[in-house]
Amino acid sequence: MKKLIPKVSGGIESIAMVEVFRTNVCDRSHANKLIGEIQSIFTNYIANFDLDDCDRILRVKCLTGCVEPAAVINLVKQFGFVAEVLPGEGDGGVCV
Repeated sequence: MKKLIPKVSGGIESIAMVEVFRTNVCDRSHANKLIGEIQSIFTNYIANFDLDDCDRILRVKCLTGCVEPAAVINLVKQFGFVAEVLPGEGDGGVCV
């Protein structure tokens, strides 16, 4: 699910993109490891997990453009987990 979030920085409004993924990550230590890897590899991404949600949500916000879902999914897969884009009302949007 893509969400475009308006943000204001120094009086200038811009758009940050957030991609939401359903995962099978259950353990906080695994989630923290994945967050570290995502933010290390993709320095313009901010990631967090909601493990209390039934879909064990991974949210990834891109500070400077679009989140690349395939890259995030592949990284999560390298650690033995599954991630898929959560369908939602924001789908089909274009990030430029």
